[in-house]
Amino acid sequence: MSTYARYSLSTLLYELCLLALPFVSRGGQGVGTAVSPGPELLSNEVSLVTLRISVSSNIVEQGRELEVEVLLENNSSRQLSFKVAPELVECEVVVTTEAGQEALRTSFGKGGGPRFATSSGRFSQVGPNGQYRWRIPVTLLYDLTVPGRYWVKAKKRVYLSVEGQVRKVLDLESEPVEILVVRRADSRETRFRSSSASQ
Repeated sequence: MSTYARYSLSTLLYELCLLALPFVSRGGQGVGTAVSPGPELLSNEVSLVTLRISVSSNIVEQGRELEVEVLLENNSSRQLSFKVAPELVECEVVVTTEAGQEALRTSFGKGGGPRFATSSGRFSQVGPNGQYRWRIPVTLLYDLTVPGRYWVKAKKRVYLSVEGQVRKVLDLESEPVEILVVRRADSRETRFRSSSASQ
């Protein structure tokens, strides 16, 4: 075989390898060259992932249980993954007082071992334009028996994937929601004043 023929054959094999790379990276599916999104594109996608927190009522009687609902919204075109563990508190919540200090934790909230699904648990996913909800028992974690105003916010770590590979770690944090803890004797009067002010 001549030198030119060997050169042409090696060039052809090299080009065939380049053409095969996108198929190999996608498990044999898809057509064309795989293009990784740049930092600007990923940044735009990140802004479309949000964490929200809500309560059924902002007024809670002293000694009553309080749950919040946390909503993860994925309005991006990418896949999100995160840790879930039914035996743990799956989404971290932080409660602060009017003085800006963290509220007193309960014995469970202080307890040893992982309480939040971060380092342990399995992965779950939310696709593009998908949602995921958690209900978090706040009074299981924090002692809210002292009347006053509190602010509750949620935190969750999620992973943004591009073509099956994690490209961005997002530590999401919701806007805080205000909670007013009142004495049982004061609860009806407080609710009446609140509803009258809104009319």
